[in-house]
Amino acid sequence: MNNMKFIGRYLALGAVLAGVSASANAQVCGDPVFCGGNDGPFTSGQLCDSVGPRPVPSSAQNFPMSVPQFNPADYAALHGTTADKIILERVEVSLKSEATEFDYQFTNTTSGSCVLDLDYFVIGNILPNATVGTGQIGVQLDLSNTSDPLNNGQSVNWTLASYPGAATVDEECIAQDGDLSAWIGNGNINWTYNLVGDRSEEGCTQGNTNFLSTARAEICVEYTYCVEGDDPDPEGCACDEKSPDYRRPGSLLLFPEFDSRPGSYTVLTVTNTDCLTDEYDGEDVDVHFYYIRQDNCSDLQNRVETLTPCDTLSVLSSHHTGSFAGDHYRGFVYAFAVDKSNPTDANPVGAPISYNHLVGSQAVIHGYDGKQGNGGGIGGFDYQMNPVVFRSPQPYRAYTDLDGAGEGFPAGAETGDGYRDLDDVEYEAAPNVITIPRFFGQDQNNPGSTDFLSELILIGLSGGSRFETTVDFTIWNDNEVPFSAEYSFVCWERVELLDIDFAFAEWFLDSTDNDLDEVFGHSDKEAGWICITGKQAISTQETIPLPAIYAVLIEYVGEFGVSDLPWECGRRTNGSLIPLGIFGDPDDDTDGDGDVDGDDAENGDGH
Repeated sequence: MNNMKFIGRYLALGAVLAGVSASANAQVCGDPVFCGGNDGPFTSGQLCDSVGPRPVPSSAQNFPMSVPQFNPADYAALHGTTADKIILERVEVSLKSEATEFDYQFTNTTSGSCVLDLDYFVIGNILPNATVGTGQIGVQLDLSNTSDPLNNGQSVNWTLASYPGAATVDEECIAQDGDLSAWIGNGNINWTYNLVGDRSEEGCTQGNTNFLSTARAEICVEYTYCVEGDDPDPEGCACDEKSPDYRRPGSLLLFPEFDSRPGSYTVLTVTNTDCLTDEYDGEDVDVHFYYIRQDNCSDLQNRVETLTPCDTLSVLSSHHTGSFAGDHYRGFVYAFAVDKSNPTDANPVGAPISYNHLVGSQAVIHGYDGKQGNGGGIGGFDYQMNPVVFRSPQPYRAYTDLDGAGEGFPAGAETGDGYRDLDDVEYEAAPNVITIPRFFGQDQNNPGSTDFLSELILIGLSGGSRFETTVDFTIWNDNEVPFSAEYSFVCWERVELLDIDFAFAEWFLDSTDNDLDEVFGHSDKEAGWICITGKQAISTQETIPLPAIYAVLIEYVGEFGVSDLPWECGRRTNGSLIPLGIFGDPDDDTDGDGDVDGDDAENGDGH
């Protein structure tokens, strides 16, 4: 095989940059910065130089300005690390110009009356800097006015106070990323500021004029950087971390999908493997089902069912949720063991318990019109998959909602936060890296044909209903050539691969450095594989780096689908099912009220 490797980058970040300061009037420049498994982003704050206030010349004049370079050693000291761990990611340069004084006096000396039109512009430019590769940055102040008729001897006196609607302040900014080596050092970046005023008067041909104009300009640079950790998160598909074996009985089952739209049917099965044997006494268990809606991540329905020893329960999701005509949903489901005889304020239908005896499966059945979900009647099985199983490390039948509980889980309704935490304390952690060993090159969507048109289920497991989750993709072709992409979603989404990135397309894979003998036996078809990791989850008030996510590929050829759970590696312990607020699931009692709740997030880290 050809061992030449390259990375194709064609993604644009669309998320809000969190944790980065900006001036009150600063414009948004450039793409946001995310630091992956490293710390940050951090900024230098604005480092500035200014000119003026000074009289605005009628002929252009140049003035020197300078700002300090980015010196990694200065910032390393702030973070208690070494300079080689400081990574400059972006530079933002802004130019601001402001009229500080304007006094224009005109007296009409003609024999009749006239109407004076004044146009005055202050133009400032930072000239191109070849050293760092920036172009010209320009600003313009516009002070214009028209007088009423001026009789002989009449005067006008226009000042800044006379221009409430005039453009007396202007600001422009540019941003750079990529190769920023010219910005790094312990010296200065030198600039040339070019300033000129341009005045024109019309309508009054004779008059006496007194004129004064002053302005100031300020150039600022702001550096955004990341701090490399001693053990950064593994990049791409590299993973040497231990991972739980999720395919064995547990206390919480995550079903990646339910579909209750017209013509779509989902059968969910939960089985109690705790039987009456020599080893086990065999006990009843209550199982709490949460159906989570795609559109807003709220629970559509929650139901509690009791399973006797060795019992198995299968439900049709559309009936289990009590859906009615016109009330059709899709999303995902999680089911977990509870003790309904002991409700709490946070868990009013029963406190969650450790009960590592639950297994299950789900089957998706669609109507005669296939996977679009608009057929009539059951047409047959589409695909089946297991749920993702999370064991609890707590003792058998011990309570698992431990937030704020201190030592163990004391009796009383005040304990717990009502969230199922995937943190290796309440339940096992979510995986760190999702690996899907194969996808086929995607064709265009021609209904009724045998095109390959696959879909990916994405579930955000950190933050909750008010967070947008961004995931990173490393997409490999069949000849070890990687490409990268990213995709953002809220809560749960089932998306076609071609809507994520064109790197999944058959035509694109054909154009790459691919192996002509793969797929072996079907050489006219391309294939690849995928690694997926959570990048960040953002609400209006909180950012969670490296969120827990889950992903399942459903492969379609024509109307025939097949699916299986992916492979998993490592742990992410910030999963939580499923907060509804903008702060997610806070993990510290920062306000000291004895409870870990939403009030803690404003002062704590909030995730």
